[in-house]
Amino acid sequence: MRVRCRRAFADGDGALAWVSRLEAVDALTLAPALAQRAEIWKLVASPTWNVRADGVPGVHPEDDATLQQFHPLPGESLTLAVSRPEAIAGRVVAIDQASLASRFGKRSGEHSLTLSLRATQGGQHALNLPANAEVLRVVVRGETLNLRPEKGVLRLPLRPGVNAVEVVLCINEDPGLHPRLPTIDLGTHASNIELAMQLPSDRWVLVTSGPRIGPAVLYWGELLVMLLLAFGVARSGFLSIKLHEAFLLGIGFSTVSWWSLVLFAAVLAAFAWRARWPRAGRHALFNLTQLALVVAALIAAGALLAALNGGLLGYPDLHVTGHSSTATNLRWFADQTDGVLPDASAWVLPMWMYRALMLAWAFWMAWFLIRIGRFVFESWTAGGAWSKWSAPKAKAPAAEPPPLEPVAAKATE
Repeated sequence: MRVRCRRAFADGDGALAWVSRLEAVDALTLAPALAQRAEIWKLVASPTWNVRADGVPGVHPEDDATLQQFHPLPGESLTLAVSRPEAIAGRVVAIDQASLASRFGKRSGEHSLTLSLRATQGGQHALNLPANAEVLRVVVRGETLNLRPEKGVLRLPLRPGVNAVEVVLCINEDPGLHPRLPTIDLGTHASNIELAMQLPSDRWVLVTSGPRIGPAVLYWGELLVMLLLAFGVARSGFLSIKLHEAFLLGIGFSTVSWWSLVLFAAVLAAFAWRARWPRAGRHALFNLTQLALVVAALIAAGALLAALNGGLLGYPDLHVTGHSSTATNLRWFADQTDGVLPDASAWVLPMWMYRALMLAWAFWMAWFLIRIGRFVFESWTAGGAWSKWSAPKAKAPAAEPPPLEPVAAKATE
């Protein structure tokens, strides 16, 4: 122990200050000498040390949470147990954010991996890439590096602190009908993972799979509901359509617009109601209804033409939604991973197959319109297509019969 006193405690002095230094020990016991004075002990422990006090109860001032004060009484002692917290094994590198964006073509796919790595010390960090991946570009902290993988392992030079990394890969492989993101092992724990898949323009998505926060194809659930409604409408007999016709009608409209299907079915229902409408004594209302039905038929025809145009020339709408996803750009999000990026994929079909199906539906629709057109015309003309109304004419008074002339009796001679 080294003790340095500024001066001796003389008669009349109110305080005595001194500074000392002790060697590091595991335990320290303090006993006051309270015969002629009172003592107050203050303890401030560094965060790197764990100090446990036994004996004299401590006082924690409100203005300093790290300070402890002790007011010993005669006969009391304070025992301090000092220990350093044990170090816990941790990772040297952690990935705070990871993003993988894939863009597929007809024969290959380009994949961009973006990482935000936080390192406690400098060194190299290894990424395990697919064996058939070709590294196009590596950017670390804004600097383009000429790095190539060795047996599928790409080693990145890191500095202490945050390191922004971008790795662009190319995989010469036909995605086919089941494109999927490449399997990449980040080599350490990662959080806040964003995955994106851009499909080719000549593909249309059917089903997706991946993390729970991601795209969902709502079309199949909506299609099931539509088939159940079509079954009910066909079995009710209200519309003059068969069960398979109701199914085909709904399936053809479903990939373009559900509202067009509802409009077309509503117009058919209106003409079916017209065939059953009693119109006795309702001349003006009947004529307005006939005009309204003609306008509704023209609107339904326009909706049908728009559906045919969208089906033959447009892109099918399967109502893909979830995490800002679209029909051609799928996006997923995962909270964390132990190293390997989550799997994400989709099942797709070529656009020519959709075009062929819509062309077949268009030919069937032409035949269906010929058949249903007769039903529409007969419903519209049931009981007459137009009501002629005029005021009843007044009856002319009956002519009075001429007076009877007396018949002269002829004298017989």
